[in-house]
Amino acid sequence: MEQKLKNAWNRIVLFFAAMLGHAVAFAQEKELDVNVDINSGGEAAWYSNPVAWVVGAAIFIILLVAVSRGGGRTTADR
Repeated sequence: MEQKLKNAWNRIVLFFAAMLGHAVAFAQEKELDVNVDINSGGEAAWYSNPVAWVVGAAIFIILLVAVSRGGGRTTADR
């Protein structure tokens, strides 16, 4: 008798869990109306200019080369 009661309880719990899952999934059906305007300020930001990226990349490469060379010193020069 106890086993039948446990099985019935498990079925009831499973039924309500399935109904809750269905309700959550059904709630996701509504379409969102989102209007995103990235140019609301009128003027573009400095990082949207390709020239800024080219100049930044050139400075980064120059610094990278300068650091990796170590100022042109070698162990034999000391």
